[in-house]
Amino acid sequence: LALDPANGEVLWETTEAKPTYGTGAVVSIAGVDMVITPRGDCVRVADGKRLANELGELEYASPIVCKDIVYFVGETTVAWKLENKSDGNFRPLRLWESDELEGEFYASPVLHERVLFTASNEGTLYALDAKTGGLLYQHTLEIRSASGLPGMEPANLYGSPIRAGKHMLLENDVGEALVVLPGRE
Repeated sequence: LALDPANGEVLWETTEAKPTYGTGAVVSIAGVDMVITPRGDCVRVADGKRLANELGELEYASPIVCKDIVYFVGETTVAWKLENKSDGNFRPLRLWESDELEGEFYASPVLHERVLFTASNEGTLYALDAKTGGLLYQHTLEIRSASGLPGMEPANLYGSPIRAGKHMLLENDVGEALVVLPGRE
């Protein structure tokens, strides 16, 4: 739903967009502002009209957008090019799909130098080529689980990776963080 910021009144509401825990991504394509929901609905901000659906399927994480490409990163990872055609119709184009990741994904991904980084709740860091969706590598993180030991239980990586300059931080739910240098290797 959209609220008037001045008084909090509901401007519009769409029941077509499916609920989820993740946060929608805001994008402007050819002058049209949209929200891409984690469940793959594309909603026009001006009036709440659903322009597309079933682009992705995330339960906890959020999609990310870079220019006119939206990425849904999870067990099924997919990339779409978002286009508004000259006839006024919105037509997303699927660029690729990958089923290379395993686990639950609470953390939203990070895009850095054409590499998508995400971490599963179980403590595996994945790096995907953003152009092709191909798996560049996966790495088991040396981070404590709730039991206090690395790799014994889920690491509970609920927080999204944070890119800070040339570094990336990954955090568990007991306040520890790993600092890594993100790259293609």
